[in-house]
Amino acid sequence: AMADIVVVGANTVRREDPPFLVRDEFLNLRRELGKKKNFDVAILTRSLDLSDRLKVFSEGDRKVLILTDGKKEVEFKGNVEVIRFSEKLNGRIVANFLKGRGYGDILVEGGGEVNSLFLRDNLVDKIYFTISPIVLGGKDNPTPCGGDFFEVFQEFKLTDVKRVINEVFLEYERVRFTLGKKGGENELLG
Repeated sequence: AMADIVVVGANTVRREDPPFLVRDEFLNLRRELGKKKNFDVAILTRSLDLSDRLKVFSEGDRKVLILTDGKKEVEFKGNVEVIRFSEKLNGRIVANFLKGRGYGDILVEGGGEVNSLFLRDNLVDKIYFTISPIVLGGKDNPTPCGGDFFEVFQEFKLTDVKRVINEVFLEYERVRFTLGKKGGENELLG
């Protein structure tokens, strides 16, 4: 409801074909916040292999940005803009580009690879997890953080828990550490 743009990977769009729409119960909140009815969508892809039949291209009044570092030439119809980057995409490049385009509230709703791009570059302020009574197994099923391994310690604290029927919604905020003084000695304060 609060996002100006949702960032998602092409694999998620191809596999799930999600309906990137704001639910009716959140439309008033968006209006009160001065946001347009629908958020825009940024799709990260190297291959540009996206069917024009996907819901993201036909549902809602929105702009779709396709961000790529790939070389393939593809044209899309409608309110779609392909943006090519000369260097390999990472979280910082994507975030800086979107901020430069005026997007303030960016929601990363990616799979593990997209999430890891933003975690790797220390760009995540909040994490939202939904625990559902569904069990997925196997090496090809999605994980919250995947892609190339990275060694960055980041701590988040639980700030909200909600139960709705059989699901639990968890909200975590990033713990920021600053160097402070206590008793004349520097120490890490959370």
